[in-house]
Amino acid sequence: MKKTIKHILLLVALAVTAVTNLSAQVSKNIVDTTKQWNVAALCWNGIVTYSYKVSSNDTIINGKKYNELLCSVFYDSDMDIWYNWEHRDWIREDGGKVYVFTTDQIDTNGSLGPVITKSSIGEEYLLYDFNLQQGDTIDYIREIYFWGGYSFPVLAPNYVTEVDSVNIDGELLKRIIIENNYGDKEIWIQGIGSNRGLLESFNADYSLVCCKQDNNVLFNASRLTWGDYNSDNTCYIDVSLNEENITKCRVYPTITKDLLNITSIDYPMSVYIINGNGHIVLQKRLYDADVLNIEHLPQGKYVVMGVLNNNNIFNQKIIKL
Repeated sequence: MKKTIKHILLLVALAVTAVTNLSAQVSKNIVDTTKQWNVAALCWNGIVTYSYKVSSNDTIINGKKYNELLCSVFYDSDMDIWYNWEHRDWIREDGGKVYVFTTDQIDTNGSLGPVITKSSIGEEYLLYDFNLQQGDTIDYIREIYFWGGYSFPVLAPNYVTEVDSVNIDGELLKRIIIENNYGDKEIWIQGIGSNRGLLESFNADYSLVCCKQDNNVLFNASRLTWGDYNSDNTCYIDVSLNEENITKCRVYPTITKDLLNITSIDYPMSVYIINGNGHIVLQKRLYDADVLNIEHLPQGKYVVMGVLNNNNIFNQKIIKL
């Protein structure tokens, strides 16, 4: 009798463990109403964070079922909640591919999101394809810059350079590394998305801060795209630049092919130039106004980050021709 009771208790314990493990299993789907993505955007006046989540609200468009994708820019740090969620797009997932049906204009330079094929209001575009294998090629629209700030879009081939797996909470999820001839690099993780953000593929001004499932953090960026360190593992970042710092520091010209002037009324200061992959490509400690020569850097967008002596920071986007 005692053995029977012990046996039953053991079976119950195993059953509870199995149920617990099942509920904690990481979803391999992007379109999942239990997930939330926080994305940091590098703006002219600092770094702000906004959030995405997939709603259970669905619709049928052209015979295909989509879930509503919501976005919020309102965060209550005391309550640790996002509020005032608004419609962003419609999203669906099928056979390892994630599609977005947008109600916004997708520019040919991809400024409102990733573009694999040209898309406009009321059209679907492919956001992710987790069936890609090493050696495969996909095309994204990319801007090419010229003197005077003019640019035009080109269809840039991107190459899958590596495919492996990453352990997320005990679940092996597919990881795809994509690069191109312009020095851009992106990482896709199955069920999580891009290291740039959920919708922000190959956009150097964005970085995924974290991805949650059932309010548990699955992915946290210990290092943001542009080199800022998220050392406290938070899922929210807000680095606002006050007017005092903006007037203290100046970087010019913001479009250049060689020389970059940096001045400040507060020295010493540390200056970092960060490329679209988040790599620091040049750094220097300044004790006076200085001119940096960036002629050797590849063409593209960069961020000049300065750390003042009082540990305040300023950011300035520049274009290297």
